[in-house]
Amino acid sequence: IFEDERVHMAVVGFPGVGKSVSYNCKILVYDSLHKELHYVPIGVFAHDFLCIPHEECSLMLGDRFYTLAVSPNGKVAWKRVTAVHVHRSPSKLIRIQTRSGCSITVTDDHSLMSVKEGAISPVRAGLLKQGDVLLKPSRIPPLQFNGLYIRYRPLCVSKLSKELVDAYEKADLEVAENGIAKMHALAASEVWFDQVRSIEMVDSTHQFVYDLSVEDYENFYT
Repeated sequence: IFEDERVHMAVVGFPGVGKSVSYNCKILVYDSLHKELHYVPIGVFAHDFLCIPHEECSLMLGDRFYTLAVSPNGKVAWKRVTAVHVHRSPSKLIRIQTRSGCSITVTDDHSLMSVKEGAISPVRAGLLKQGDVLLKPSRIPPLQFNGLYIRYRPLCVSKLSKELVDAYEKADLEVAENGIAKMHALAASEVWFDQVRSIEMVDSTHQFVYDLSVEDYENFYT
């Protein structure tokens, strides 16, 4: 699990209203009851782990399952999965591939975590463009339940660095100072960036799409 490069993006969106990911979208879930860590398709988690029927519904969960989420200031934490939502899939979905080789398929109205003007913010999948950046965890924190540690990854701030250099070349010190402040903030965060390589509309291959409600931050890594 921990060597897989595809634990890669923060996926966000208001849960329970149709903003969803495809059946095969993998999620990292910790089962605190059995003390097991699983990296499984979200559809498998919904129907096989939780025995949710194959119909549109929402299932409220207790405090058994946890997943990775990111705070507005870029801190990655294990957060409780409070509910799973199953929606009827539209006929078309959006498949996004990144330069690192990661791929995710979502509904048009689903949001992904990106960086706009140096700040972490959600962007609707249907509005993404080639060259935009999406977030990856640079650090997966230890599980507080059993002390399990997962390896760290380096932070990449190359795009912001270029903007900073450009500001200096133009002698725009106010912009440069603002860029330095943003770089310090991002360097203190626990995310790095993966650039969008391609975006395409694809046919849905399953009857349903899925979403998670996650405490505090309402986002999850896939």
